[in-house]
Amino acid sequence: MPDAPRPLLSFAIPTYQHGHALPQALESILTSPRAAEVEIVISNNASTDDTAEVIERFTSRYANVRGLNQASTVTFDENLARAMDACTGRYIWTMSSDDVLTEDALSHVLDVLGGLERDTILLGNWWIADGDLRPTHLRRAVHARS
Repeated sequence: MPDAPRPLLSFAIPTYQHGHALPQALESILTSPRAAEVEIVISNNASTDDTAEVIERFTSRYANVRGLNQASTVTFDENLARAMDACTGRYIWTMSSDDVLTEDALSHVLDVLGGLERDTILLGNWWIADGDLRPTHLRRAVHARS
């Protein structure tokens, strides 16, 4: 059996205690008409709620969803790194397990990524983009003043 082609895009989703929110996050990706074109890797940080069962439910239904279960809790950064290390896509979209995509987001992002002539790094957690993924507004984290 030949290897599956490398996906253009992988989602790396670190999670901890988000069994209640994870289904909505995953469904927002998997209900896209282009969902079969991406890979989803979820790294469960030794959650004690039903997160592992939620992941198992999705991995058993979808060939492009894979789950990692950490034996013991690691730092957020390490959990994210493990998810990213397991991704095989040319690009990786890091997504929180309580985020959801808008209806056309995945199709649009795949179109933009497919049109890039060279490898590019796109960082989006702190900016809001226009239809061509150009930053239009930079968000700043709110910090307590001392």
